[in-house]
Amino acid sequence: MDLHIFVKQSCSQCPTAKDLGKKLEEQGRVVHYQSLDTAEGMAQALKYGIRSLPTILLMNNGKEEGRWVYPELLSEKEALSLF
Repeated sequence: MDLHIFVKQSCSQCPTAKDLGKKLEEQGRVVHYQSLDTAEGMAQALKYGIRSLPTILLMNNGKEEGRWVYPELLSEKEALSLF
């Protein structure tokens, strides 16, 4: 399983999601960051129906297993227990 974190530079709440991603990476988890400031990030956001930021997706072999959208972001403790 891995996390996909969707962010944008101008998003005031996105640093919280990025910080969570960094903590999880330090624990050996796989985290992918998708910036909506790039064409690739926008394409991924369209693919997964991302409508607000930050959004965190828990993916398992390409299948969405969970979705958290600000203000109800995934906590570090929850994330560690999930994968």
